[in-house]
Amino acid sequence: MACCACYRLCSLTHRCNYFCRRRRRRRRRRRRRRRRRCRCCVDPSDIVAIPTSVATQEQAQGLGIPLATLATHSKLDVAIDGADEVDPALNLVKGRGGALLREKMVEACAAQFICIVDESKLVRAVGASGGAFPVEIVPFCWEHTARRVAAAACLGGCGAVALLRRGGVKPAPDLAAATELAAAAAAAAAAAGAGAAGAGAGAGAGEGVLLEPFVTDNGNFIVDLFLASPLADAAAAAAELLDIVGVVEHGLFLGMATACLVAGKDGVTVKHAKSAL
Repeated sequence: MACCACYRLCSLTHRCNYFCRRRRRRRRRRRRRRRRRCRCCVDPSDIVAIPTSVATQEQAQGLGIPLATLATHSKLDVAIDGADEVDPALNLVKGRGGALLREKMVEACAAQFICIVDESKLVRAVGASGGAFPVEIVPFCWEHTARRVAAAACLGGCGAVALLRRGGVKPAPDLAAATELAAAAAAAAAAAGAGAAGAGAGAGAGEGVLLEPFVTDNGNFIVDLFLASPLADAAAAAAELLDIVGVVEHGLFLGMATACLVAGKDGVTVKHAKSAL
């Protein structure tokens, strides 16, 4: 009996040790996998996001994404955003959605700025798409500021048309539509007894109707510039526009993107900024 009991005890001890060893091996494997895990495989609960517009903030809150501000997180790991134009050097035009100031503030604080677009956004030079190039201005004496923006030397030879954005968030799609809207705005302003609309007057909803200016999340207006030809010197244009008193920010994001993911008919390609290589 004693021998049988001893055998059973040894057998039980052996099996317990076996299972304990298996548990220890599993724990070691899990620890090794965690150490080998790439940086992109992070726990979603560890992510804190900073929204660049009120609309994005509301959407993120609805999805339960933890949010913060630059007041508490001034150094960001990565910023991910789209763009309206991308040139071969990854210089961008942004802001047709009306959030250019907050976007630039957040993306300037990021160690990496990843831009995601489709191939229709690729241009040979900044301003070549013919779409709106937005400039955010203060509402005070906006007509004066709009005229100063339209007359900027950096726009000489570009055939620029300047319009105050009115009504909805999105600007006119191209220069031809912008020219028509400028004429409609001038006619609406004249009909309302406001006189000539001038540069940057804006778009009317219909004959004799002048819509209210679009107001950004920061309480500012936007003047959309429509160019017949690309900017000859985007860096000089960026500096000159910021020197105009009344201009808050512009939609030129120069040298900020570290990489761009481009979706096309042949799949997704990645373009890297030269400085990031």
